[in-house]
Amino acid sequence: MRTFWWALVGLVLCAMTARGQEVIARDVYIDDHLLSIDDVEFLRDAAGMTPEQTDAANTLLAGARERLATARRRQERAERKMYTIEDEEARNKEYRRYMERYVEDCATVEKEFMADLRALLTDGQQGAWQRFERARRRLLIRNTVNLERIDMVAVLRNALGVPKGGAGAMADPELASAVEQYEQEMDLLVQQRRPIARALGRCTLGWAIGREEDPKGDADCRAIAARMAELNARAERSFSRFLSEAQRDAFDVRYVRAVWGDSLPHLDRDNEVADALRVRGLSREQKDQMKRIVADAERQLLEKCRARFVKWEQSAIAYLRQDPVNDDENFYQDHILKTLKDVRRQTYEVLTPAQREAVENGEDPLDTPVEEEEKDRRPDEY
Repeated sequence: MRTFWWALVGLVLCAMTARGQEVIARDVYIDDHLLSIDDVEFLRDAAGMTPEQTDAANTLLAGARERLATARRRQERAERKMYTIEDEEARNKEYRRYMERYVEDCATVEKEFMADLRALLTDGQQGAWQRFERARRRLLIRNTVNLERIDMVAVLRNALGVPKGGAGAMADPELASAVEQYEQEMDLLVQQRRPIARALGRCTLGWAIGREEDPKGDADCRAIAARMAELNARAERSFSRFLSEAQRDAFDVRYVRAVWGDSLPHLDRDNEVADALRVRGLSREQKDQMKRIVADAERQLLEKCRARFVKWEQSAIAYLRQDPVNDDENFYQDHILKTLKDVRRQTYEVLTPAQREAVENGEDPLDTPVEEEEKDRRPDEY
């Protein structure tokens, strides 16, 4: 045990001698999830890190995340102070000043952590770093708002249940080659868009306050976004060619959910449905019946969305290209909202009158409270 401990300390100290890595903190706002256990797991899988290297990486991550939390608390105190400034122009100037400081603080932490993390790798593992950086840069597409915002590698990985390490983690060499090509093409588009988006203040920090409009920059950003969207649509077809029927079904479901985003709810996570499923004293028969109602409705809804997503892709790309959009505006109202309302009604019909009354009046304590999201893991949108 003592030998292991000193090996771990040695790895951390060795890592802390290196600096100078690319950062994304100035271009994307994902708050506490700028650095995540997902990063360590991706590099572990891509580079084949040893348990000792992984433990050292997690130690570095814990220290970096604590520094990010400190920067965040400092930013929140400054934000509260800002609201005491009555003059709007002065308030906006102060807002931009403290947000720029916050971003620079985060960028410093990120840069140092990435340098320390890379220093843990052996010469033979360094080849995985390029793929790791590409995966990090794909976080920048989270600042977009349409079909282009989807990371198709994450969609595929989650559908197949494969390790996080990008194309290198794919068992099928043909599929790995298709993923590698997608990663490279998307990375080029991300890097083309990056300086334009930064100049426009295109991140959720509100840097656009006080900036002049830039029609050419907006048009350039939109054109690149359209190419991203087209690449994602092609990748869906390309990846599917190498999947079994069961894998393709799982992949399509993930893709549909990524395409629709928050507009396509997980029915069992709806607050009213979740309350019904967690009522204290439910019989086994009641639980099974409600789960069947939810599963059947979700399957039918996903099938309707799958049948329509090619049309939705075309509409999304047309919107980005500012071409005429032929979209069915009633789909959400006629299918998604209607299904959700039906599931709510059907699950509550399974409850006894006393159970319904208790839940509706807020009197009945609910079993198994909803678990909090893991603090050190980046929310997975796919």
